[in-house]
Amino acid sequence: MAYNMNKENSGGRGGIHYAWIICLVCALMQFCSIGLLMNTFQVFHPGLMAAFDLSNTELSLLIELRSIFNVASLFLVVKYYRRVGYKLGFLMALLLAASAMLVLYFARNYIMLCLAYSMMGSAYALSSAVPASSMVALWFEERRGFALGMMSAGSGVASVVMSPLFSRLLENHSLGFCFMLQAAIFVSAGILASVLLDTPENKKLCPYGMKKEGGGERLVRKDGTELPKRLMHKVMA
Repeated sequence: MAYNMNKENSGGRGGIHYAWIICLVCALMQFCSIGLLMNTFQVFHPGLMAAFDLSNTELSLLIELRSIFNVASLFLVVKYYRRVGYKLGFLMALLLAASAMLVLYFARNYIMLCLAYSMMGSAYALSSAVPASSMVALWFEERRGFALGMMSAGSGVASVVMSPLFSRLLENHSLGFCFMLQAAIFVSAGILASVLLDTPENKKLCPYGMKKEGGGERLVRKDGTELPKRLMHKVMA
């Protein structure tokens, strides 16, 4: 199905507006970050405790370390995406998540577990709701709330689908197999994001619900009102 690049609306006749492709990719980012790195990862905790003879306190410290690096990295999100852009930004964040899975695969001691959980925390902050919702906001002037909800549903899909899947895989395979599978998912999602994600300006398309007037010189809503200023776009694009 073709993408409609009609300059007046670029979202109506004959195809899917590219904004919905962006929304699906951002949902995939939520699937990977909030879903796999956070919500479903607790499936592996009993196995990690058994494999490394961890106490409840040691496991709690790992989770706390992940949270600390998550919060610390949130302060860098805006500067990070201003410097590297969305394409490279999402790719690097998910490669960091994949690297954390590789560290877990090769881990032989508690220090390596600490390193992996620290990397997971940073990867989560750099690939989760802040940049994804900013990207959705750039592409949607109309139906933005629906698009944000659709994007957020990605994390829920991961919880519903991947938790029982990993539980079943752990019955027949090792922890290492599951970590490598997650690494492959992160790398694949990162490559897909780097190919598909971009701003409307770079794609030379109108955001959903907008049209061009004045010979393409200015963007207005379909009712003719001017495009509002977009703070996140000015900061992060």
